Amino acid sequence: MFKRMLRRVSVLVLIATGMAACSPKPSAQHPLVVQNSSFDWQAIFSTRPTPDSHAFFLVKLKSAPLFTSLKKENGVLSANPDLVKSLAAEQDLVLKELARLNF
Repeated sequence: MFKRMLRRVSVLVLIATGMAACSPKPSAQHPLVVQNSSFDWQAIFSTRPTPDSHAFFLVKLKSAPLFTSLKKENGVLSANPDLVKSLAAEQDLVLKELARLNF
C-alpha cells in the first residue's frame, strides 16, 4: 500500500514539474515583481542603449586648497583672503574654458 501511494505521489510530482516547465514564460514587460503604480520599472530595466546626458570630472587647480591655509582664531576658522580671491579667479577661468568646449 505504501509503495502504491509513493508511486502516485511520484507521478503527481512529475506531472506538476512537466506542467511548470511547459508553461509560458512571463514577458519582459510584466516581470514577476510587485508592481507599484507610481514607479516605472521599465525605466530601470532597459536593454536599449541610452545617450549619456551627464558627466562628472575632477579638475585639479593650480592654487593651493583653502583647507591648507585655515587658521583658528577665537574658535572660528578663517582662510587667507588673498588665497580665496586667487582660487575664485582660477575657478572662474576653468569654468569659462570648460563652457567654451561646449559639452
